[in-house]
Amino acid sequence: MPSAKSILAASSDVPTLASAKEIDPTADALVVGLVGGDEVEVVSSVLPSAALDEIAAAARALKASAKVGKVTALSVRAEGVPPVVFAAGLGDAISDVTNEDLRQAAGSAARAARGHGNVVFVLAPAGDGKERIPEAAEVALGAGLGGFGALKVSGSGEESDNATDSFAILGAAAEDIERATAIAESVAATRD
Repeated sequence: MPSAKSILAASSDVPTLASAKEIDPTADALVVGLVGGDEVEVVSSVLPSAALDEIAAAARALKASAKVGKVTALSVRAEGVPPVVFAAGLGDAISDVTNEDLRQAAGSAARAARGHGNVVFVLAPAGDGKERIPEAAEVALGAGLGGFGALKVSGSGEESDNATDSFAILGAAAEDIERATAIAESVAATRD
């Protein structure tokens, strides 16, 4: 049975959020957005066209859905892209994507990506990541909330070993990350 000390020392497993200006070549996984119906398209203005084609072909082969909240894990071999790609649905058309769609897609992708280590989110529909992308704040919030893990308590009184994922959000500013982290930690504490 856990002791009072172990319960007080326990903490939720909330991912570490960070901003990114480019895709880290050493990342363990990548999150991209999908739009469309039967012929899904990858939404990204930063990936090379060969990588976009490779990811889109893999998504179509697995009949990935562009429905908001649906996530398909893909294995790709494209230059400059981590070997694991999570394709998150953003809806039928890029022009119809809302902030709520971005939050839901990022949250669903964060749940799917838990345990993969360093993950780069490239969900914001426009921008190159060098400048702040306003929609990236919604992606950061969704990733922070979706990446939540349950309270871990060890019965031995030792601190639990919470291996935390790191989610880098392309185009997010420092204030976007601070806000998303504060909200995710507050919600995690309330859930526990």
